[in-house]
Amino acid sequence: MLSARGCTSLLVSEISPAEERYSLFGVEEAIADGIVFMGNLERRGDLLRTLQVVKMRGTMHSRAKYVLDLTHCGVLLVPLLKGGSVAGGT
Repeated sequence: MLSARGCTSLLVSEISPAEERYSLFGVEEAIADGIVFMGNLERRGDLLRTLQVVKMRGTMHSRAKYVLDLTHCGVLLVPLLKGGSVAGGT
């Protein structure tokens, strides 16, 4: 109904870090057009916020994991390189 009115809906689901799925009941991700996963990753004693677009129906997208940094200028996304390091040496 919201889509028919030209609205974009954003549903938020909180799951335990130990879960191996993206939603509480395991079926929401099948009907969703997109899944953006936010989490935490520990590297060298630092806790990094991460963001990953797992699914975005109808468009090509990167499935890479990015470090999400909240700065005084806004939100900064930095690619997380293989091995856990961050581009730019951060």
